[in-house]
Amino acid sequence: DLDIAGEYPSMVPDSEILKVLIELLQELSSVSEYHRRRLGNFVVKINHRKILDGVFKLCGVEEKDLRPISSSIDKLDKMEWEEVKREMIHVKGLDEGVADAIGALVRKKGYPQDLIRELKTNSKLVESCGTGFEEMERLFQYLESMNILESFSFDLSLARGLDYYTGVIFEAVLMSDETSIGSIAAGGRYDHLVGKFSRREVPCVGCSLGIERVLTIMTEAELEMVSEKGGKIRVPEIDVYVGSPSSGERLLNERMRICSLLWDASIRCELNYSSNPKMNRQLEYVSKQQIPLLVVVGEDELEKGVVQLKDLARKKNEEVKFEELVASIRTILETIEG
Repeated sequence: DLDIAGEYPSMVPDSEILKVLIELLQELSSVSEYHRRRLGNFVVKINHRKILDGVFKLCGVEEKDLRPISSSIDKLDKMEWEEVKREMIHVKGLDEGVADAIGALVRKKGYPQDLIRELKTNSKLVESCGTGFEEMERLFQYLESMNILESFSFDLSLARGLDYYTGVIFEAVLMSDETSIGSIAAGGRYDHLVGKFSRREVPCVGCSLGIERVLTIMTEAELEMVSEKGGKIRVPEIDVYVGSPSSGERLLNERMRICSLLWDASIRCELNYSSNPKMNRQLEYVSKQQIPLLVVVGEDELEKGVVQLKDLARKKNEEVKFEELVASIRTILETIEG
């Protein structure tokens, strides 16, 4: 996360936040050609809450309905316009003529300075949006000065569902040709949120990177890179997976007991948390994650005080007493690592 709080000249901190975001995305995609293929083709969709609300008001949406209609428009990146229109009419109670008027405007998007010039020819829209166009025009000038404007698309359908946004809103999406394949970062200006939790209003603007999604994409790039070069890597630093062939709280407790034993011995392991595990799914997971050892404990093993220790790489299986499990695992790991 990155946020700037406090009083500053209009759109200056907003442009700085966006500059950092662009630099971050460019840096992530520059690791290798494989990372560039997956992370290099991005666009930052940008809009302004005052402009979006101005569009709604101009088209005839009442003040009380601004946020419900905004939440419908926010779905345009996942749903066709006709579906969104039906929701606004039949679920939100909007007049069809008002919905059509909204659709004619919110589906506009394009190069920031080109679209803002087009929209400003509509004097009623400019008046309805208050200072929205003035602020966006200033922001685009700053972004152009920092040589990053080419990375942006002024998109009137961008709504960002959170109610606390008060100004600029944006979302970085990865693209495949001309199609969005997923958001990896987002943010905006929220001038009144801090004031809800304190006695003082503090203007803020910030953004968040979807770190889990980005790390997944980077891992895929690294796997592709190693695979094409004839190598092989194991993604997680896990040596042992502890699973069960059947359900029950008793077996879950036993898996936790085994993991605790292995953790205490500094053996990297993880367990299946489900109280109703499926063995085939556990095997698929272990194979996909390239975890070398699998410990299986079922009702029979529990009664006998043993576990099944599977060496997946060498396709060997042995029954091991609980008190001998740590030594057996260490022996196998030394063989693998040696």
